[in-house]
Amino acid sequence: MKAGARIALCAGLALVPGFVAAPVHAQPGDGVYMYDTWLTPGMTAKSPGRVATAKVSTAHAGGTVLFDLTELGDVATVTPPGDCTRDGRALTCPVPETLEVRLVLRAGRGAVDGASGTIRTTVAGGTTPATTRVRIGHGADLVPTRERTTMDVEFAGPVPLPVEFTNWGDRTAGGFFLELDATPPFSVDVPGCEGSIYGEVIRIRCRVDERIRPGGHYEGTPFTFRMGDRTDDDSQGYWIVPADRPVGDYTNAEASFDLHVISSADKGADIAVSAGPVVGLVGEVATASVTIRNGGPFDGGAAGTVYLESPAGTEIAGYPDGCEPSALALPAPNPNGEPVQQTTQCAAPVLASGRSHTWKLSFTILRTVPGGYGRVEYRGPVDPDVEDPDTGNNTATLTVQSAPAVAGTAAGTAAGASKSGRGAPIAWWRVVAVTAILVAGAGLAIWARRRAGKA
Repeated sequence: MKAGARIALCAGLALVPGFVAAPVHAQPGDGVYMYDTWLTPGMTAKSPGRVATAKVSTAHAGGTVLFDLTELGDVATVTPPGDCTRDGRALTCPVPETLEVRLVLRAGRGAVDGASGTIRTTVAGGTTPATTRVRIGHGADLVPTRERTTMDVEFAGPVPLPVEFTNWGDRTAGGFFLELDATPPFSVDVPGCEGSIYGEVIRIRCRVDERIRPGGHYEGTPFTFRMGDRTDDDSQGYWIVPADRPVGDYTNAEASFDLHVISSADKGADIAVSAGPVVGLVGEVATASVTIRNGGPFDGGAAGTVYLESPAGTEIAGYPDGCEPSALALPAPNPNGEPVQQTTQCAAPVLASGRSHTWKLSFTILRTVPGGYGRVEYRGPVDPDVEDPDTGNNTATLTVQSAPAVAGTAAGTAAGASKSGRGAPIAWWRVVAVTAILVAGAGLAIWARRRAGKA
């Protein structure tokens, strides 16, 4: 996938259990693992040091971890957590609830470029230790200011990844890479990014061309991803790698962030229906609009069925594309025992968030029924991954605004062959309009006769 390409796959951002960036020489042990570590000469107590994290499997929760520092020599000093005990060149530490034991390493006094040592880590009950190589070397050392960042994010919304680090090395970094592993749905749209897929894992690699001098600080949001349709909280690791470091060398690079979804009440597609009134004279064919809308935030809601009950005193006169007669009777009794004329069903399309679809349906107004109405109802498919947070707007009423036909018109002739009733006052604007035209015509005729008399 080329740089700057958009990566968009359909599932939520998630950790990939057991999938870690390949270190240079580190080897896992029975139930424990720790990345290789690289230290800059002269990294002393004034620096924050390098955190080396031993990651323990859940099978050893509540146990202990033994760090054997015999082969480390004077390459580095080790500062353990406060609840560890030291016995010569060995440390014994309890495994916390996080399943991570964090050691702080600094280059030893007099450590020179090229020196190296090894830490061997064993969990209680394990037989094979994890081996971690500690190296001394010149170069840029990009240390995250916060190794764990917590962010509040909206469901299906953008997540700008905050990155903050200091170059504690003794060389200038001529840029750096941000690398992130994730599973879909996941999308990145940033120039300078590349994406590769390994099975179900997406590896995102973005380059930032900004020079960071020794002691220099970087803070920014180099790229943004989108959460997709995950509704639960999540944690994710990423790596900061100097641009001149060999590909695959992830020592000193790891940081992580926690995502807290703050809009769990809106974890779906809010589908709503609305309907315009049927307006016309008795005997006329009138058109009414029925609209379905996805209020979001999830793209792809709807794909169910919209049912429409014809208002009392009308009958359906034409079906738009996607609509057809239905045998379903909706529970919407009309006043005075008026029977339901017909029910129509329309297939709702898949809608992106904020999009809508409208059908135009034609009705013949047979007679006026005071207080008569029809009903519109959306019934969605059963999908546990897409909730409708507000089902109260899944129904609407379809009303009729009609008046008796004006005598002598086509509608009046048609109305004479059907039952008539008292007209609703809302549609008398038609009568007013006809009267105004007749009055204007009479006025023009009088004016014309007067001019002819003067001539």
